Amino acid sequence: MADPKFKVELITRDFNRMLAELAAIDVRVEFRDVVKSEALSVTQAALSRTKAAKVSDIRADHKTKKYTTFNGKTYNLEHRLPNDVWNGIKAKRQEQLQVKLNARGIGKQSWIWVAGAIGGGRLKAPAYVQNANYKGRQYNDGAASETGSLDAYQLTIVNVSPVAGPFAGGERALLSAIVGRTRYFERNMENQAFRTLESRVKKYPGIFITR
Repeated sequence: MADPKFKVELITRDFNRMLAELAAIDVRVEFRDVVKSEALSVTQAALSRTKAAKVSDIRADHKTKKYTTFNGKTYNLEHRLPNDVWNGIKAKRQEQLQVKLNARGIGKQSWIWVAGAIGGGRLKAPAYVQNANYKGRQYNDGAASETGSLDAYQLTIVNVSPVAGPFAGGERALLSAIVGRTRYFERNMENQAFRTLESRVKKYPGIFITR
């Protein structure tokens, strides 16, 4: 079986090589701008690839629950219960369902925070992702740090969302996004998309500027 760590090293190596080649196309372009622009493109793709639960699945899972705890006691929802107990359980379960529905897309939303830490623009996302919250609160799970300058510039991005990683496939989404951007560059090279300034701007508006 292939070493996952080695696979990640290959992916990032090819991506870093692509960044250097992209920056070399126009001497007026700063390597820092190339890195940050591509980082934003990667986070946008990672957002799209990160999973989010379907409303129908959340409702179905809620509906099939057989037991619930109310006021410290566990009840079988298939049993006939006193009206006051049943009404209290219904209200609590509806509240729990709404919390889950509101939190839908919170893993995707974490990439918006990452992009905000990078700077340079807000990612495109559906309204349910932008508004996702847990009990009325949104959590800033993204961070970025910069080191070095000129060709030695490095950008580190961090996504610490407890949802995006283990539950929503965020790590795989990120690696897939990196591979996608590398292949996008390779296709543009094959198609001579960098031949003119206008064609460069069309493919990479965040890097090349019409002067």
